[in-house]
Amino acid sequence: MVKVTFFLLDVDYDIVDEKPLIRIYGKTADNKSITIFFRNFFPYFYVKVKEGKEEEFIDFIEKRFKSQIVRVHIAEKYLPIGFSREKTKLFVIHLKNPSKVPELREALHMQNFVEKTFEADILFKYRFMADKDLSGCKWYEAEGDFALNTQTVFTELKFEAINFKEIEEIRIPEFKILSVDIEVANEGGMPDPQKNPISIISLAFYPEFRGKRNLVLVAKKANIDVDYAEFFSSEKEMLERFLEIVKSFDPDLIVGYNINNFDIPYIIQRFKANGIKPYLGRAKKSARSEKIGEEKYKNSIVGRVIVDFYDILKELS
Repeated sequence: MVKVTFFLLDVDYDIVDEKPLIRIYGKTADNKSITIFFRNFFPYFYVKVKEGKEEEFIDFIEKRFKSQIVRVHIAEKYLPIGFSREKTKLFVIHLKNPSKVPELREALHMQNFVEKTFEADILFKYRFMADKDLSGCKWYEAEGDFALNTQTVFTELKFEAINFKEIEEIRIPEFKILSVDIEVANEGGMPDPQKNPISIISLAFYPEFRGKRNLVLVAKKANIDVDYAEFFSSEKEMLERFLEIVKSFDPDLIVGYNINNFDIPYIIQRFKANGIKPYLGRAKKSARSEKIGEEKYKNSIVGRVIVDFYDILKELS
């Protein structure tokens, strides 16, 4: 067994052999990117069954969901809602696949032998972090082995852990930072990512990327010889180059102004429009953008942290 110290940036999971494989992304003490893998942690939730209906409950889940369940056991807990002097007997259901939790929960809600379910709406990665007492932007020591061989993640190091321990550190890692800003070709009004292509992607690097602090990608050929710009014959060619730069530079932080609600979701949609997989993160997993309001988006680039200065200024004002 060996130990590695890392600063936690992000957590996600993959399904391997019908079981979840936790992936923790971070930076080591010597500033290398690392993925920490963790096995044998399964999603679970609690079920309060009506008195005398326990056998009916067990029979139901064995007939309907046996192939999806790892195990079922009984725990005594204080109910999270209301006040009770004594603990209540609850069934705990552990499943193989986190995506199946809502399906089982809804099926149980339809049965008259179930009184209530608890904690079935906790996202799997947050369940793992809570149970293992892990938080973002803290230092941890993982015990395990570097022997894992995988091509599913793009970090410098891969490590499989069996346990974690928080450690005291006062310094912040030397992050790689990529600043992004886009310009869109349109004739006025709000641009439409389904119609209006990206014409320019402006980038700034910290530290330097191959001797450059700044770089401008332009989706049009030009007879200009400058070292701070690259010119392409199409938007698709420019986006492929942008993807190559992100993967090669491997930033920890992607920063910008209003990138959460404009630049990032626009880039992701233009990737899709050009038939390119938006693998902007540290795994073979597409970057995601979900609209959660009229003009607000929730974005995810696995293994990297998005820092939007517009959001920060709004919070401070």
